[in-house]
Amino acid sequence: MAEPTETGLVEAITFVVEEAWNGPYSTKSDFARAHASEVAAAACLGYITTAVKFTKDHRRPKEGVEEFGSLWRITLRGSELLAGKGETE
Repeated sequence: MAEPTETGLVEAITFVVEEAWNGPYSTKSDFARAHASEVAAAACLGYITTAVKFTKDHRRPKEGVEEFGSLWRITLRGSELLAGKGETE
């Protein structure tokens, strides 16, 4: 099997980031499983995350607490990538 080209990898990562932009998808979804390598790369590069930061909430004692959920969501950096401002490393 041929190694993906840099352009192909960027397109593949952008694809999974776009899916997160369209709406969060589950970490165990068929989409996430089918694109596991691209999802992992996008997460490592900071384009998507499962982290959720809570603000004032009577059920959570500490403001600004970050927890991890089961949905892949786009980050600010991912939004910048889609806007053409981000760069893959």
